[in-house]
Amino acid sequence: MNHYHSLPRREFLALAATAIGGTLVGYGSQITAPPRIVSLKDAHIGTLEIDLRIMNQYMKQPRVVQDFYTACRTAMIGDSPEQAVAQVCRQFNRRKIGGPLLGDLSASGVAVWMHLPEPDVVKVLLTAVDSDTSITYIASEAARVHSVRCEGLSPDTAYRYQVIASDGVRLGEGRFVTAPTERLEQPFRMAFGTCFHKVGMYRPELMQLIHERGNRAMWILGDSAVDGRKDDLQMINVDYLLRDLSAPWQQLSATVPITATWDDHDYWGNDTSGAFNNQKKPIDVAGLRKSWRMQWNNPQRDVEREGIYFQTKIGPVHYIALDTRSCRVNAQRGQLHSFLGETQTQWLKQQLAESTSPCIVISGGTMWSDYISDGKDSWGTWDTEGREEIFQWIDAKSDSLVLLLSGDRHGARGFEIPRPNGQKIYELEVATMGGVPGPGAFGKNTEDQLFGLESRSWAFGELTFSPDGQGLKTVFRLINENGDVLETLQLTK
Repeated sequence: MNHYHSLPRREFLALAATAIGGTLVGYGSQITAPPRIVSLKDAHIGTLEIDLRIMNQYMKQPRVVQDFYTACRTAMIGDSPEQAVAQVCRQFNRRKIGGPLLGDLSASGVAVWMHLPEPDVVKVLLTAVDSDTSITYIASEAARVHSVRCEGLSPDTAYRYQVIASDGVRLGEGRFVTAPTERLEQPFRMAFGTCFHKVGMYRPELMQLIHERGNRAMWILGDSAVDGRKDDLQMINVDYLLRDLSAPWQQLSATVPITATWDDHDYWGNDTSGAFNNQKKPIDVAGLRKSWRMQWNNPQRDVEREGIYFQTKIGPVHYIALDTRSCRVNAQRGQLHSFLGETQTQWLKQQLAESTSPCIVISGGTMWSDYISDGKDSWGTWDTEGREEIFQWIDAKSDSLVLLLSGDRHGARGFEIPRPNGQKIYELEVATMGGVPGPGAFGKNTEDQLFGLESRSWAFGELTFSPDGQGLKTVFRLINENGDVLETLQLTK
């Protein structure tokens, strides 16, 4: 059994510098923000000048990185973008656009994602930290985007890895720890949060802490990298390029497996969902879903379904990630099952019915409750009857603790949603990854609110799962950019 030790901060920063191909300046233990922090409003505009300001908010980027971003951005939005991007990468001697991005963690494996400028067959070389014996996994075919599945690993074990091109050039490296088995023997942690937006993708403290605290993986619940590009797929790719050149993001995603779901700004734009935009014009839903699957490394990423929802197990925890944007039925707003759509609703019920996990975590990009903003753009104004139907299925899971994770409303909050016979359902909403403005910390009715943290604050959520006799002990912590634990809740059925 290998216990996980996070990389020392100095090594974390060194690998981050390697990830972007340059030397970081002013990237120490104390980071003083420059006076011109990019606003969320400006980030949504997303011009070249604004995006370069985002890159340089918290640390001065090497000139070669800024020049590469500028040239590659131009290539991405021009004619024949694939050929043009490949030419830019050759000029800058860059063998990758993004990655490695870890995802789809299990007790026996992980997936390693890479985005290359030209098709190639890559291999992943894996070695247990306490062993010299390596295992090699080879992509099935030459491609620009790879998600190489590495199976047959030991549970609860630390591994180091390298990603290597067909000509032997090393494309990236990192470490990770496999998930535990369902029979938990020691505690493990999972991080979660939402609303990085682009403005948070270059600030290092939270991402550094998620890694340092030994979180096994992270759940990201929307508004994470793309800021309202609508269905302009070329500019969506530009925003992901901005993400992939962030040194803090590179090091987090190369060491902590990530799963991600979208919310409105990832999907199309503010408060948008379904097949039509705010002007009732069609949205390229299929194109947006295809783009999403390409840019993230989620479980079941190759499963053909009308939505980006999925489920997976990490040790004894059953994680169910919902698509609360693209499956909405605009023409039936207010009607039963118009929020998730009929197919996704039935899929969710099946997952709940079949799950035997002691803890089930269900995430959605928007809030489950109506305490903040009166349910604006969420269940409360779309499908309260369908939400109650799901709550009744949760009530029936007498042997499982079911937690609801949410986002969209900037800030961090916790609620106890009251249910019949004195039962309650916890909702944890941590939308403070980017420190952006939003509504107040508390709703009008605070009787069922456990805590509140103002918008413009920086924090992530963390769940610790520990063996507890025949059950599972679950503790939530809210942690700010200084590493201070702002809230601690022991969650019980």
